[in-house]
Amino acid sequence: MKRSETARTARATWLALGRAIFAAVALFGTALPRPSIAQDLGWAVETIDWPREFELTTDRCVAIDSQGRAHLIYGGDRLYHSWRDGTGWHDEIVDQSAEVGAYASVTIDQGDHLHVSYFDARNGDLRYAFWDGAQWSIHAVDSAGDVGSATSVALDNQGFPRISYCDVTGDKLKFAALTASGWTIQAVPGSEGAEFYTSLALDADGTPHVAYFDSTAQSLKHAWRIAVEWRVDTVDESDRVGEYCSIALDSQGYPRISYWDWAHRNLKYASWDGSVWVKETVGAEGSSGGATSLVLEEDGTPHISFGASEQHKYATKVGSTWEIVTICWTQDILSHHSTSIGLDPLGAPRIVYSYAYYDGYNFHSMLEYACPDSAGWILEVADSEGLGVGEYCSLAMDPEGNPHVSYCRSLGYERGDLDYAFWDGFSWRYETVAMGHLINQSVGQHSSLAEDGDGRAHVSFWSPPGNLCYSVRDDSGWTTSEIGFAGACDLAVDTMNRPHIISTGLDGSGIFYAHSTELGWEVSLIDQRGQSCPSIALDLAGIPSVVYSYTVSQEGMQRTDALMYAHLTDSGWISGLVDSSGAIDAASLAVDASNQPHVAYSVNGRLEYALKSNGEWTFETVDIPYDDWTMGRYASLALDSNGNPHVGYCRTEVVESWPENHVFHRVRYAQRDESGWRVQDLDELGDYTSLALDGNDAPCICFRSGGTLRLARSTGLGCPVLPAWKAGLQLRLVGPCPSTGMTPFGLFLAEPSPVNVSVFDLGGRRVRIVAASPLPEGTHRLVWDGLDDRGLRVPSGTYVCSAEAGDARASARVVLIR
Repeated sequence: MKRSETARTARATWLALGRAIFAAVALFGTALPRPSIAQDLGWAVETIDWPREFELTTDRCVAIDSQGRAHLIYGGDRLYHSWRDGTGWHDEIVDQSAEVGAYASVTIDQGDHLHVSYFDARNGDLRYAFWDGAQWSIHAVDSAGDVGSATSVALDNQGFPRISYCDVTGDKLKFAALTASGWTIQAVPGSEGAEFYTSLALDADGTPHVAYFDSTAQSLKHAWRIAVEWRVDTVDESDRVGEYCSIALDSQGYPRISYWDWAHRNLKYASWDGSVWVKETVGAEGSSGGATSLVLEEDGTPHISFGASEQHKYATKVGSTWEIVTICWTQDILSHHSTSIGLDPLGAPRIVYSYAYYDGYNFHSMLEYACPDSAGWILEVADSEGLGVGEYCSLAMDPEGNPHVSYCRSLGYERGDLDYAFWDGFSWRYETVAMGHLINQSVGQHSSLAEDGDGRAHVSFWSPPGNLCYSVRDDSGWTTSEIGFAGACDLAVDTMNRPHIISTGLDGSGIFYAHSTELGWEVSLIDQRGQSCPSIALDLAGIPSVVYSYTVSQEGMQRTDALMYAHLTDSGWISGLVDSSGAIDAASLAVDASNQPHVAYSVNGRLEYALKSNGEWTFETVDIPYDDWTMGRYASLALDSNGNPHVGYCRTEVVESWPENHVFHRVRYAQRDESGWRVQDLDELGDYTSLALDGNDAPCICFRSGGTLRLARSTGLGCPVLPAWKAGLQLRLVGPCPSTGMTPFGLFLAEPSPVNVSVFDLGGRRVRIVAASPLPEGTHRLVWDGLDDRGLRVPSGTYVCSAEAGDARASARVVLIR
């Protein structure tokens, strides 16, 4: 429906007045009235994802469980766990502490529980992590000096972990064993020079055997323990041998070791026959580039993965002959960092290897996974280092009030993946929706995420060379389809869980609408003039409305755009002008319960809000430029249960400098109630803002900041209300996890009651009474200060906060990192 002449006249008068006021400000420097600053909302900001860095993976970074699923453990900046099942790769962060995860080694017990040893580089400590089937527990094992590098973990016949590692301070090999009374640590006498490589295996009696490289003697050594006495012998002492060593034991308990001969660039293999070490070269001289990993079948058949110049290879011994095949070959590979091999339940090899490559602009590390099939080797990217994450992030809430985010991970020049993160109630989980190739393939731009009523995630995104793509997530994983050529896009899902997408055409050639039917995707043209800022919303009947913009005129740096609104009727799309007062940089649409459209948009550096009621548009200025800042970039609009608008956006400053100007964005929030608009600076640098409201109308904003993906949650009374509170007794961790000391919890009581809140360790021992008094109904903020009842700091680890109110019980888990 077109705007009435009266509305046009009023709008023209308003615009003329606005231009006159801005001209006066420019002439006299008078400040315009600013919106009031909201004081009642606090914000808790956490980092969801960041550019990953992993290094120094070991010969034992892969383990295969009883179902044949591969588990990878690796890290450097954090400790990561990736696993592959029938739906693809999934990953999680095991330890969120900074600078942990290098030299990670993993083994798996009979219950498919993971045991991990790894290095804490920041503190120079050895750490151990254990997955009990429900959660991870993290322990500091040894912190006496600079210890914990080159770890290797194995389990004895009772399932207790044993770890070999290096003590750089003491210049020796060390061995840690977990018993019922705790960890015991031994330094291995005569093991001086152990600094870089260790590999551990246990025989049927639990006797440890450790292969390690003696950096002082430049030789391969073997250490083993008889009763309480350690013995060390030399396996190979030719010129610089023994790096990248990997050990396994045969059915007799005799050790077998693969290792690198640096001087001759050879892969070597040593086996103990009961009296002497028998050494042999695997392959021709110069055929190896280091990085070996060894595993034996029950009959003693060896399987070795190893690096070579611009190649990665696999070797196995048939009779007396070594058979060697090339897994991958690429001229872009600069170096092989490491490799790890395991056997699935059928005896087929599963290989992980990391390498570095240069894309012409930056260096990157890749972690790839290989398994054989009838046609050769299947290669998959398990993970890769990123230059940054968080571009084109889109936030949605599921029916339980948990946040879900789609976003782009930059992996190099014009290369990126579309990733997905969601909060499962305890921790953030991560998945890759779509993956780009090494260069010139960046998927995931313009991603738009929605959650349906069944809790399924839907995402639309752009993929080169210009395809509009759509993915939906269910119990079997992600299913992706290509719709057609497109650029920027936006997605909404109706009450029947059907997706509706608005998209610009390739190079801005019109605005298109796509929706899913039983026969496939139907695509129709809304306006051939449409170029940018597409946004879509659905009314209660699932009928779409959209906003978009196109350029009307361009004179030098001055641009005038038309912001358009269109809605679908029985006779097709009906469109009309919303605003044409200047350059439109962002627009976001929402529809209220009365089917009235609301639009938040950026025009000429100010944030505007428009509402169409009774066929007429009314306009309000939400935020204005001042102090060289402009407002409204990346505007994201949502309506609460009362129909009040909330907007997440950026204020932007351009700092002129040579050879190029610098642009800074800061996250900002605006809300409107009976008293008008109130705005708030979150004091966070960031862009690509996306706002959503939970079931209690509490706002959350996700954004990119310095190459990381972050989430700001409103706190209200100092307690984030995410996830939504429910009837009865509720207790939730509302601060960052892991915590470094002060840990806030939110407690909800449906009615007044005496309450006891205490913290327990995983052994069930009470650590601290947090609260023991009657409390009124409602939400309460409680804080555990990280101390026990004696006032002493408790060690790092996993703790459980338990609340009791009458017959009701509730608990929340917290990971404490010192």
